[in-house]
Amino acid sequence: MTSVLPVASYHHPDPAPPGAVQSRIVPEGAIDNLEAHPAALILPPMNTEEFGELVDSMLRQGYDSTKPIILHEGKILDGRSRYLAAAEAGVKPVFAEWEPVADDSQVLFVLRSNLTRRHLTQSQKAFVALEVDKVLAESARSRQGQRNDLADIAEKFPQSERGRARDQAADLVGVNPHYVTDAKKIQEASPQLAEEVWLGQLSIPAARRKLKASLRPPTPPTQIDTPSSEVMHYDLARSIASVRAQIVKEMALATEHHQERDFVAGLQNLVAQFTNSVT
Repeated sequence: MTSVLPVASYHHPDPAPPGAVQSRIVPEGAIDNLEAHPAALILPPMNTEEFGELVDSMLRQGYDSTKPIILHEGKILDGRSRYLAAAEAGVKPVFAEWEPVADDSQVLFVLRSNLTRRHLTQSQKAFVALEVDKVLAESARSRQGQRNDLADIAEKFPQSERGRARDQAADLVGVNPHYVTDAKKIQEASPQLAEEVWLGQLSIPAARRKLKASLRPPTPPTQIDTPSSEVMHYDLARSIASVRAQIVKEMALATEHHQERDFVAGLQNLVAQFTNSVT
């Protein structure tokens, strides 16, 4: 979350939501200017229309206490849009502290809490899976070190069973693995297009078409064939020679028959024909 908005007060939820959330008192001073937990960033932010509807709902009905903002390690693990909407509407939000039950993990909790609730497109889910794929790759590098949230995820899917990390991430999110591959290609080729898909402004097929069009070489301008200067000079010389021969012929005829006036008229006609032929 790049922007952080202050929330002026805290309301303790009763009862706590089901699952991996347990109610705990959160000091009021600790909930001002909260940031998103890294695990929460595997999901895109709510779009402008949905956020506006959430703010309007809070203005009309107040904060829904059955949907607390979940905190972990002093950061928002789930509910960053509700946190910002509450600040925008000026209402008191509800908070609860996340505590894992059984072998739950932060990332799995975020996925489980949001995938059924959020109206994400398949293209957005592919980019979510891409983020989970990065998490799984990081967990593989940390398996020999101290156990952490990422290692917990990897342990749930032993290497012999989970196959490719891409397929596992796609399975966790519920999207076609090929879409995840496409998402990775788009992200590497055009971060701008990837951002548009991530925010739900563009689908993966549309992004692929745009990317393909941007990589296609420009069509060269159409060449119009024109005669070379050498050919034009040759044609001009032939025309001049033809006119000259015609003038000589007409002059001889006019002299023979004493028709000088007809010769002048014929000469004017030849000049006109020659002018038309070279223009």
